[in-house]
Amino acid sequence: MPNPLDNVDRVRFWVVDAAGLESAPLEVDMRAPDVVELGDVCDLLGARSICAEGVFCEPQDAGGARCAEPVAECGPGILTGVINDHPIAGGAFEAEGDTSDALIQPGGSCGGGAGQDVWSFTAPAGGLWRARTTLEGNNDDTVLYARSLCGVAASELACNDDDDGVGYNSAISFPLDAGQTVYLFVDGYTGFGAPPGRAPTPSPSSPTCPDAPGIRPHRTSALVRAAPSL
Repeated sequence: MPNPLDNVDRVRFWVVDAAGLESAPLEVDMRAPDVVELGDVCDLLGARSICAEGVFCEPQDAGGARCAEPVAECGPGILTGVINDHPIAGGAFEAEGDTSDALIQPGGSCGGGAGQDVWSFTAPAGGLWRARTTLEGNNDDTVLYARSLCGVAASELACNDDDDGVGYNSAISFPLDAGQTVYLFVDGYTGFGAPPGRAPTPSPSSPTCPDAPGIRPHRTSALVRAAPSL
């Protein structure tokens, strides 16, 4: 049976209450988004346009967004450090950072945008890995997210504001192949910061590995830890 909406370009919605009063109409474009190429203006929500395969829709400093080639590495002045340089017990890694002077960039899909420490992590073994922040200050509130490509928001693997809704720590888990590199962003809930502490530490997820403590909130120092996920 044919879909009656197949030939519809736009649909208009409005709400009418019991008194007969109407809301302002809302028009929704029903057509498939246009596919645009490298350098073209794109829609970050993917409603009006999407980038061709192999390129990503990235926000621009001057506003709007354009399709750009993926860049795995962080740009100059972005990367805080390499967590693998700071091994601890249990196959985990932990590093200290300070976001008080961090460059403020757009946050992750679950929040942020308060200024970030960015730590690269290369998995020494394949499996599920967990990164987590640990708060020290009463007014701190972290946001933690991981990307496979440092400068491409669309490559996000996981994002968390408040772990399990309890307190203001953040925790994420993500599967990695041995030798795969990801970028951990220690951000803060907008308006809050991360006190002095350690950077997120990656560790593999395994029933025999301890849970990994982690990163702390933005605008000061943050404890970041990655470890194998239980």
